[in-house]
Amino acid sequence: MITRQLFVGGFDDNFSYLGVCDNGDAFIVDPTGDPAVIRRATAQAGDIRPAGILLTHRHHDHYSALNDVLEFFRAPLFEHANLADGQFLPFGENALQVLFTPGHTPDSVCYRAADNSALFTGDTLFVDCIGFCQPEPMYRSLYEVLGKLDGSLVIYSGHNYGSTPTDTLEHQRQVNPWLRCKSYAEFVAKLKNLT
Repeated sequence: MITRQLFVGGFDDNFSYLGVCDNGDAFIVDPTGDPAVIRRATAQAGDIRPAGILLTHRHHDHYSALNDVLEFFRAPLFEHANLADGQFLPFGENALQVLFTPGHTPDSVCYRAADNSALFTGDTLFVDCIGFCQPEPMYRSLYEVLGKLDGSLVIYSGHNYGSTPTDTLEHQRQVNPWLRCKSYAEFVAKLKNLT
């Protein structure tokens, strides 16, 4: 699977993503910001078949360009409300697995490429940081859901907030302070430093 990270601007340095599977199935994650950027990316991708538009959560800054994108990328919409935790979306040879990760919002979802090449995290996990959250569900999402995943996964988050636009999950486990907590109490204490 090929993943293109799109600098779409949006409300606050947002990213959208275009994923293209080996068989030409294509999907867009969080269509927001400047729809012309997304349109150019789909045109440059060549002969693709729109297979899905995926939302990581229902904050408007993650889907503000949805209606514009649907004009040139007609595909079903996938979001928490019509998904099941753990299900696979059969895009091409490399299906995406749905992971419910509440915390930033109750409807937060991450999408893991079955070939362990990509993890679309929305505002659950950023490079070097996490999203504003309810402590208990976020802790469980980070440590019990994402904590079990292969460290080789590349994090593709919803905003350009880190020292680099992407990073591996394993490296973030070493440097991201919110992934290095030894207990829930330590995690809650660190949240006081979340800006």
